[in-house]
Amino acid sequence: MPRHVRPHPVEDCVPEDDDTQVHRRLAREWAMASLASLWDALRWYWVLATLGLLAIGGYSAYARGGTSILLNPRTWPIWQAVRTYPFPPATVVAVAIAVTWYVVIAAIYWQLQRRRRLATQYGLLRVRRVRPEELVPFYVPTVFLARVERASQKDARVVAEQALRIAASRGKQSLKSPLGICVYGRAAQGKTRLAWEALRVALPGWTLLKWPQEPRLPLDLSMLRGRHVVLWLDDAHEYATPTVAATLCDLPQRFAAVGIPLVIVATCRNAQSVACARLAGLLERLTSIHLTNISAEQAAQLVAALGKAGVDSLLEEFDGTPGSLLLRILQMRRTQYPRLTEDAQRILHALRLLRSAHIYSYPVWRVRPLAMRLFALAPTQWEKACATLIEAGFVRIEPLPGDLNNRTLKPVYTAYLDQSIPDYLSPNAESSDDWPALFEVLERQKDHYALVALGNAFTDLVKGVGPFLSYNPRIDKEMAVLSLRTALEVCSQETMPIAWAMTQLDLGRTLANRANVTEGILRADFRRQALAAYRVATTILTERVAPAHWALAQHQMALISQQRGADAFYMGDVETASMHFLDSRSAVLAALTFYTVENDPARHREATRLRNDIERALGDLRLAIT
Repeated sequence: MPRHVRPHPVEDCVPEDDDTQVHRRLAREWAMASLASLWDALRWYWVLATLGLLAIGGYSAYARGGTSILLNPRTWPIWQAVRTYPFPPATVVAVAIAVTWYVVIAAIYWQLQRRRRLATQYGLLRVRRVRPEELVPFYVPTVFLARVERASQKDARVVAEQALRIAASRGKQSLKSPLGICVYGRAAQGKTRLAWEALRVALPGWTLLKWPQEPRLPLDLSMLRGRHVVLWLDDAHEYATPTVAATLCDLPQRFAAVGIPLVIVATCRNAQSVACARLAGLLERLTSIHLTNISAEQAAQLVAALGKAGVDSLLEEFDGTPGSLLLRILQMRRTQYPRLTEDAQRILHALRLLRSAHIYSYPVWRVRPLAMRLFALAPTQWEKACATLIEAGFVRIEPLPGDLNNRTLKPVYTAYLDQSIPDYLSPNAESSDDWPALFEVLERQKDHYALVALGNAFTDLVKGVGPFLSYNPRIDKEMAVLSLRTALEVCSQETMPIAWAMTQLDLGRTLANRANVTEGILRADFRRQALAAYRVATTILTERVAPAHWALAQHQMALISQQRGADAFYMGDVETASMHFLDSRSAVLAALTFYTVENDPARHREATRLRNDIERALGDLRLAIT
């Protein structure tokens, strides 16, 4: 726990909305959803009731007078009974029509609500109708600096536009041609601006789909039928957890299966090797555009153009990127940050701590308790501190995508959190030192998404070692396991089966990593637990329901079984080693049914290498037995 912590009670975290209004809104939505769920049953009721009346009336008419009465429905006994006693059937029909009317209205309302929430969460606007300011920070429409693509030495925007047109014309079912573009470069190098300019020129009539950091609704492809979709992945390295990467890599196949054209526009920072490896199945199918630094002459031209547009810029802050002139990152650190109140700085520290743990969504209900409990923010100063940050240009407050009842803090530019906020820690400390304290706050908030992200961050954490830096990787892996097991307690298998199964996949990977830093019986036990987590995940994420995640689980189970086989072989137990290697081969062959060259070339190569290693090991075991 940091020395600056002054915990506040849970009661300080008052809700943003009036409780009565929230309860009424939730009750209304529950009532409408319940009525809408009756629509399918009610449709069958009318069909069966109509057919039943016709069958009963026809049978009774035939039984009384034969075909002569049957051919004249007006003489059927059932209609004569209705004319004799009209009140009871009229009452039943009136009630049924009234109920049907309300159910139809509720079904229409609920469908519109789903479409609205889906559009709010995923964007879903025509490219020509998207405001550039929503994608590009500090967008200046009259100023654009021509860039050179490193490999071809051509105009990068022309290369991007040509690649997008080729991807758009490749055909609905083709998975072999490039799917789009990915612009690589440093922070503030203009990746997002270049991608946007190429997109709006090449595909203005397509529908933009922005993949959210924290999806609250699954993507319903049936609502996209008849559209041409552009998947926007700005800062793709932020989506590089194994489960999210599997979802994104599977999107082209899902869109192709239902005949929806898909083009992908992504950006990614340089030196993101882990992200590129996990998203390789997607990134390898995109045309790569690498941006280089701009020259001092180009920087002077850009400053002059910005001045004509009425935008202040500082040539003294130039570091080779156009963003250093426009975004003024160093000035935000030297001038704007020191002017902030201490409470505003505490909120920025909370945001930076979340970002260090690979948590990229900042709703008020997540940031506010963290700033109060971990950074000593006074509860009464929240609104004032947020207003200060908005005025200084660090953040905006917007409705939370997919949940309009809550608000979220959105950084004006993510590089401000990375480069414009000084560390609150001592020189020998790291942000990860505060992750255990962050876990305590997230556990108290029952924040499933953040707990999963923190668990993955602990799993991937690698610290330096030295004579003055005592470091035990087992502690971090234990915290990773604890975070993910806590996340499993938050979401139950009954209420959130998909989220629960995805968390099991992450837990399996974490337990496997925990085994790698352990010896002896504990290592074998952790690997058994990892296999159990993957197996239970595949009971929900089946080959039919979620083939990409099912294949991911099969591949990871093959790796763990291979390691168990190697351990048994070194201990001299050839029979047990053979059994584990056979299990490993079975799992990797199952994974290869999904990881094809066309579907995911990177995973196909990886799984093929694993299969070959297993085959060689089985061959060696046969020789050892003979």
